[in-house]
Amino acid sequence: MELRQLKCFVTTAEELHFRRAAEIVHIAQPALSHQIKQLEEELGVQLFERDKRHVALTNAGRAFYLRARVLLDSSCQAIQEARNINRGEVGSIAIGFISTAALDIIPAALKWFWEIYPKVVIELREQGPGEQIDELKRGLLDIGFTISSIVDEDLKVVEVFKDNLMVVLPETHRLVGQEKIALADVCGETLFVPVQHARFGYYEIVMEAYRAAGVKPKSIQCVRMIQTSEILVHSGLGIALIPSCFAKVAVRGVVYRKLSSPRPQFSICAVWNENNSSPVLQRFCSEFIATRMLLPSKHKSGT
Repeated sequence: MELRQLKCFVTTAEELHFRRAAEIVHIAQPALSHQIKQLEEELGVQLFERDKRHVALTNAGRAFYLRARVLLDSSCQAIQEARNINRGEVGSIAIGFISTAALDIIPAALKWFWEIYPKVVIELREQGPGEQIDELKRGLLDIGFTISSIVDEDLKVVEVFKDNLMVVLPETHRLVGQEKIALADVCGETLFVPVQHARFGYYEIVMEAYRAAGVKPKSIQCVRMIQTSEILVHSGLGIALIPSCFAKVAVRGVVYRKLSSPRPQFSICAVWNENNSSPVLQRFCSEFIATRMLLPSKHKSGT
């Protein structure tokens, strides 16, 4: 039994007219009659009572129609679902991200998915650079947004976001009246910075900013998240260097000031395994990532 036979039978059963049914399924009437005859021979029952002026379902035909209609609808749904999955219009995607990406990239990605591909299931995982790279290699993550320096021939790396670092001061700090702050003027303060990880990350970027300015912080206190450093600055316990985009969600009791030259920068990269054949991932990269990329690179990027 073939799907085309079921389609010919169901259409004829609904039209009760061989010529009209043939027109609907886009085949010649003799071919439609042949398909139904083959189906009757395979089933061993007569499905239609017919003469030159009249077509009607037999009792067996009526019973078979109810089942055949369900089978045909299910097969059409299965075909459409397979096509949608192949086009990346349905399915799922696991996205890893550092907290900085939650301010811009992740909201934009979610909005894009929900508006264009609402049937795609999205799993978000806030992870450090090392966790993202590990899960990408193990096939547990589809794409990550990180600031890690990545050297791996299986990973595609594209820079998608760049920002300047700014200094966060307590609102009672002696330098809040200045528009720009030099690190040399605050090197005697305790620095709050996210903890150092096994891979290059935010900690190294902040330390490089101090090295470029030719100074060292008086002391360093490590925290898990950038937002935690802002809260501790609010308490008057020290300062922090954070991406300027965090000023969008400013913490009360602190002020944000630009750093004087040289102005340190950091970037966020999209990273994915090129061996991942997920249609959803491929569509996400070709449509969403492509519109945001700044400095595309292929492995050994040093970004």
